[in-house]
Amino acid sequence: MQDRLVVADGRSINPQRVVAWIYPLLSNLRRYQIVQEAIDRIVIKLQPVPTAPPNPEQVEAMKHLITRDLGDAIRLHVELVEDIPSEPSGKFRSFRCLVPQHEISG
Repeated sequence: MQDRLVVADGRSINPQRVVAWIYPLLSNLRRYQIVQEAIDRIVIKLQPVPTAPPNPEQVEAMKHLITRDLGDAIRLHVELVEDIPSEPSGKFRSFRCLVPQHEISG
């Protein structure tokens, strides 16, 4: 698995760039996870604190800033979820790349 986002134009992006836009919501979150499902699709899972979930305007602002930063070729989907499980090993991964290596190498 890769520890960087790789987009269709070949750029390799540190996931911390995306985290920078999630950061303002952290006080409203238990966990977050960035999942690159395809070269052009990223899912951001947000597990909110039940008593103070992020408001829709905050989430839309975050989506706008991430899309602006990564480019219009990225389809960004944000999910508010009840739980983000740890790996079978017990470790939690805040970033997961599910893109096969051959698609990244191109």
